[in-house]
Amino acid sequence: MTPDTIARKLCNLLVPDAQANLASYMPALGTIGAMIVETPTKQAIESFREHYGGLWVGGAVTLSRTHLAFEPNGMNRALHHGDSSLRVPLSEVRDVTREWGFISGIISIRTTRGTFKLRCWRARAFADVIRQALPGELPERAAS
Repeated sequence: MTPDTIARKLCNLLVPDAQANLASYMPALGTIGAMIVETPTKQAIESFREHYGGLWVGGAVTLSRTHLAFEPNGMNRALHHGDSSLRVPLSEVRDVTREWGFISGIISIRTTRGTFKLRCWRARAFADVIRQALPGELPERAAS
């Protein structure tokens, strides 16, 4: 973490256009296994995407004094096509709310570019930390 970092948290980001890279794990199944699994797996992923409005991509979010950034973890970089990274200046954040989520909570962050969602443990407390970091409301850093 840099001196500018306020918090870092493991989380999932809901990515509306995330595309699963099924080919990345099909070789391990062999030709027959891949043929058996591929269609049901694609159907399950599409059903999930339709229900949630995207796919949850695992990684970590870093909150600094100037921005909020999400980086997917290695496994999710391998399992999804494209780059799911996100970097939003705090000056663009308009609202931070907490939503109910099964097992873990969801933080909805409305920005000038649109709304994105994070899923993590202790979502309510992390949403409070993000709100406090918004321009004009930055909390004092705790002594290290």
